[in-house]
Amino acid sequence: MKNKLLLFLSLMLITLPNAWGQSTWTKINNHTDVTSSGIYMIVDVTSERALTSANGTDSAPSAVPVNITGGNTIIGNIADELQWTFQSSGANYIISPKGEITNLYAENTNNGVRIGTDSKNKWRLGHTSGAYKGFVNTTTNKDRYLGVYNNQDWRTYESVHTNIENTQIEIFELQEVSTDPSLSVSPTEITGLGYEVGSSTSTAQTFTLSGTNLDGSEDVDILPGDNWEVSINDTDWFGYNDDGITLSNYNGSSTPIYVRLKIGLAEGVYNDPSNDLILIEGYDTSAEVTLSGTVTGEIPCGGLETFDNATDLPTGTTYGDESFVGNDGITCNEST
Repeated sequence: MKNKLLLFLSLMLITLPNAWGQSTWTKINNHTDVTSSGIYMIVDVTSERALTSANGTDSAPSAVPVNITGGNTIIGNIADELQWTFQSSGANYIISPKGEITNLYAENTNNGVRIGTDSKNKWRLGHTSGAYKGFVNTTTNKDRYLGVYNNQDWRTYESVHTNIENTQIEIFELQEVSTDPSLSVSPTEITGLGYEVGSSTSTAQTFTLSGTNLDGSEDVDILPGDNWEVSINDTDWFGYNDDGITLSNYNGSSTPIYVRLKIGLAEGVYNDPSNDLILIEGYDTSAEVTLSGTVTGEIPCGGLETFDNATDLPTGTTYGDESFVGNDGITCNEST
């Protein structure tokens, strides 16, 4: 759209839970629901500590604090070393840091959890014993149980040792969230707009425009059909011939937009889905609001008028220069 009147808005960036740079992780129902294509976090929900690959073969993995929302969701900037993949191996699984060829393995000693290329790297998932829920390494000299020790680090023991007996390992999966720009409107349909023929005013309604994954680098255009006008303040109105309005450097902030039927239309119903709408475009995406309104004909005074409001008129057969508002809201005087 060319030659638009730009309306420069100061649209403040609102930080939301799913703001750029953050990701959402949701607890899976069963450990064995993992897939080879998924990305996961391994978390002891009792201590709210996650398993990290950062220590490699040097020492036991640190227990990294995380915040769990509602018992089943983690939202935040999750470091790569807290992200894992699972590959099934018979009834067991090989657990690897995301994008790495190393694995989580256990040595034949307590405190022997490491990340490297050792062959003792197969784990049975979902083992329960009392309060304990976790992983069991099945390739060491004896089965070894993985857990968090003293909120400090991750260790294995030959039994559900008192040091780890309250560990409850849950697996949280990375949720795929689109990074594509999008525009949203609410509501998507507005009805009941209109006025009476000859009126100098037209009642307005609003819808809310918002967006996701918009970085403020582009403009968003709001173009009404040729029977309609739009505004950002219910005072300055722009129609189709004005090329609507433009939100400069729009970043997705929630923005109310006013809409009304254009003044001076002929009597009739305006609800053509191909023309009676508002088109919003920008960032190579779009949204629409469909519109419906009616311009009614003048309703002459008289007929059903009860004259209940005509209390201060002069006596006689005419109203003279006086007037009153009749039952239908129409101002009646000598000429009506």
